[in-house]
Order: sequence, then structure tokens, then C-alpha cells
Amino acid sequence: MTRPCCSLFLVPGSIAGRYTSLAVAALKSKQSFEELYRQLEEKVALLEQGGLSLDDSLAAYEEAVALAQRCQQLLEKAELRITRLKESIVSAEAAYSAEPLEEEDG
Repeated sequence: MTRPCCSLFLVPGSIAGRYTSLAVAALKSKQSFEELYRQLEEKVALLEQGGLSLDDSLAAYEEAVALAQRCQQLLEKAELRITRLKESIVSAEAAYSAEPLEEEDG
């Protein structure tokens, strides 16, 4: 009998249950990019060290993916802000250069 993927939530006190809960929290997190990235680096280091059970490794991987997705969302949001700023600068420059120059009385 196969267990649903959400069964990791139901294992009280397990590392796997903790990681899965943290993965969900990462997607909803209001943490800064830097903090999320630091957590992602920690998960990668934990996985690279090895020594975790299969369930714990999968749960850590799941959390790392969630953290990476949230980091990607924040990067895309920042990129969009930069693009909009560039567009507003170009629009302002175009509007300014389209105005006729006034001659100064002198």
C-alpha cells in the first residue's frame, strides 16, 4: 500500500515531518532573500554531508526545493521592479526630449 506524500506531516517528532512543515512555511515566508538563501545553503550542506535516512534526505531535499522556489520568486519580483524602473526612466527621458526647448531671455 502506498502512502500519500503528505503522510510526512503525520509522523510526530520525526525529522522528516519537521522538514516538510518547514518546506511549506518557506513558500509562505516573509523572510528576506538573504535569510532564505542562507537556509537553502544549510540544507544543501546537510544533504552533501550524507548520513540521513532516506525519508530525512527526501524531506530535506523537499525543503531545499521549496526554499529555492521562494528565492526564485523573490529574484523574479526584484527583476520586475528593476525592469519597471528602467521603463519609467526611458519614458521620462522620452517625454523630456519631446518638449521644445524654451529660449531664455537674456
